[in-house]
Amino acid sequence: MRLSRLIQEIETIAPVGAVDPEIRTLVHDSRKVVAGSAFVCVAGGKFDGHLFAQRAVEMGAAAVIAERPLELPVPVVVVPSTRRALARLALRMQGDPQERLRMVGITGTNGKTTVSFLVRAILREAGERVGMLGTVGSWVDDERIDDLGLTTPDPLDLAASLRRMADAGCTTVVMEVSSHALDQERVAGLTYAAAAFTNLSRDHLDYHPDMAHYGATKARLFAMPGLR
Repeated sequence: MRLSRLIQEIETIAPVGAVDPEIRTLVHDSRKVVAGSAFVCVAGGKFDGHLFAQRAVEMGAAAVIAERPLELPVPVVVVPSTRRALARLALRMQGDPQERLRMVGITGTNGKTTVSFLVRAILREAGERVGMLGTVGSWVDDERIDDLGLTTPDPLDLAASLRRMADAGCTTVVMEVSSHALDQERVAGLTYAAAAFTNLSRDHLDYHPDMAHYGATKARLFAMPGLR
């Protein structure tokens, strides 16, 4: 996919330039760069991906997605948020599988997995083929297809799982949406047809500064496009 097509609907704040390379993979870990990768500079708790952009180019990256201009010999796409861009670009690289799926998001401190199984059972009883993503892995009907290690996967894994579900004929995906995922923009670009909230208790305050922040982060799910 050409870079221009990949970023077609992504908000950019600086010109990309005339070069339009073919992008073969999307990565945010410089150790996984191969020739033709687009490297997304994500700033984490310990490391800032911008510091690894030069190394990524040396390893074959054909383009870099960043939050500030960088002097590199490849196109640098500057965006307001690389986390948000990563989630949207990951979906684009997988052919936008969410457009073939009805998405149901479930958030809350406890009970997300139980509610996911209940919703899945109801939908299957209605004759639908259902994908499920959450703490217990990713599923297509009764087949567990992966264990991604997070309640809500990394955007690259999430997009790949949704593609597998769409290709398998799923019509609906029921997924757990953690507060970490909402805060880190892992589900940016998804459109939910329905959402559910289970509860809010004093967990995850090692990540969130207080309950107000925790609750407000959970509430972001209900402000996403598609919900009425």
